[in-house]
Amino acid sequence: MSEKGSKEKTEEHKEEHPEDYKNIQYRMYEKKFPEVDDLVMCKIIEIFNDGAYVILEEYNNIKGLLLCTEISRKRVNYVTRLIKEGKEEVLRVKTIDKEKGYIDLSKKSVKAEEVEQYKEKYAKSKTVHVIMKILSIKCNIPIDKLYKEITWPLYKKYEHAYDAFKLALNKFDEVFKDIKITEPVKKELMEILRQRMKPKPVNIKSDFIVRCDQFEGIDAIKFALMEGEKKSTKNIQIKFKIISSPLYECSIETINKKEGLDVMKEALKEVEKTILEKKGKFYLQSNPTVTGDSEKSENMKNEIIGVKEDAEKIWKDEEEENEEEENHDEGIHADIDKVDDFQN
Repeated sequence: MSEKGSKEKTEEHKEEHPEDYKNIQYRMYEKKFPEVDDLVMCKIIEIFNDGAYVILEEYNNIKGLLLCTEISRKRVNYVTRLIKEGKEEVLRVKTIDKEKGYIDLSKKSVKAEEVEQYKEKYAKSKTVHVIMKILSIKCNIPIDKLYKEITWPLYKKYEHAYDAFKLALNKFDEVFKDIKITEPVKKELMEILRQRMKPKPVNIKSDFIVRCDQFEGIDAIKFALMEGEKKSTKNIQIKFKIISSPLYECSIETINKKEGLDVMKEALKEVEKTILEKKGKFYLQSNPTVTGDSEKSENMKNEIIGVKEDAEKIWKDEEEENEEEENHDEGIHADIDKVDDFQN
């Protein structure tokens, strides 16, 4: 479909659904519209033969058009096989007419790594919005006014308003010294930040195999695990438990994911060193699995240390029909020294 055709399609949709084109309540960023080549988080609201209509969730739910030719690099016979109504998609702005409100979007030009990075940004933006929404209700102030007076100015000082809110937990006056807000609003905001931005603990687990066929076998294994537990810190307690001999699990709970991974790495290295001294064997079965992260929900159970898959290949494979999924959980050796690859 040509650019002219897409505009006609949008006009037709406007006439049929005028209520969809009213301003909703807010936009997350100061700019009224994204720029060409920007990534945006969109929700599919209607699918038709030539593509789909979407709303840009960060920009006041303004409407956009995703043509079938921009969904995949391959021929699209059935649009519904690749996109679903109600599903969120990270799309790229292809063309935009700010005066008439025409926005054409593309899915096929977005790379896999860009999707994950943007989802992180959007998760932060949603958290900021929830905070503003709660503040709006408690203080009886329109949310768009709060965005203008509090959130948007913070974007000029910090990479993201979320980062400013996080810093404000310990340095509230420093973060908001140039923001003009009343004392009642300041008091409510401080309380909301304490409730919503409080770090939540993450659980980190790793499976490993340890065995010793020497005379002191069981005692040697117990001693090696005890040596590993000695790597616990004041804030991080290392725990070992047997899953099914000779498979064991190392687990910790912490609010600092990076520190937790470092401590676990040292503990596992100590277990390996000790059991080898006892003429036993150590085999790291899988990398640490991280769950419960307050900033990013992570479940890396299908990732193994030392196995770095090509993101582009994965992205293309997802578009294949009847794709055959592989299970990487078993039979792959891991390297403790490569735990650093998973800290970021």
